[in-house]
Amino acid sequence: MLFPEFRIPVKHLSVYALLVAYYIYALYKYFDLNGEYSTVFWYIHGVFHEVGHAVTRWAGETICILAGTIFQLLTPIACGFYFFRSHEKHAVLMTIGWLGFALLDSATYMRDAVEMQLQLVAPFVSSDELIHDWNWLFTHWGILRHANAIGTVVEVLGVMAVVLSLMLIVAASLPWRKPDTEIRQPDS
Repeated sequence: MLFPEFRIPVKHLSVYALLVAYYIYALYKYFDLNGEYSTVFWYIHGVFHEVGHAVTRWAGETICILAGTIFQLLTPIACGFYFFRSHEKHAVLMTIGWLGFALLDSATYMRDAVEMQLQLVAPFVSSDELIHDWNWLFTHWGILRHANAIGTVVEVLGVMAVVLSLMLIVAASLPWRKPDTEIRQPDS
């Protein structure tokens, strides 16, 4: 196997089997509901999205608004780095999929920038201060008409990350044989 340190321990195989099943289900629901399916990860990176806004209020409006998505994407990246450094390298494979779902949530939000139909959640601001992050950003940057295309590119990246995660989890779960390193001498 190319990366033996990423092998999933036998004791964790059932958990990863459930994770694979959930990732497949969540990907199916995402497309079945046109991007309006929230995974269990949303409850984690969604909180960090809002925290991103709250902790960058001082940095100016553009940075503050952009920080929500940046924090949302950094959450699974930070967790993956933590797992890697903690020698739980197989758990990094899960965080790749989580990053994919964070990208899918961002893609849905981006594509909604024109119609603004999504229900917004913002616990740190009053309802009269509530804005649609991507509508504001795309309008500010003069690219609102490209919101759907940008969201689609981000969606493709998200799907690629989830599929990569699934493939790596399956590969890390399989019983790989070590290659024969000794060359046998013919019997004389």
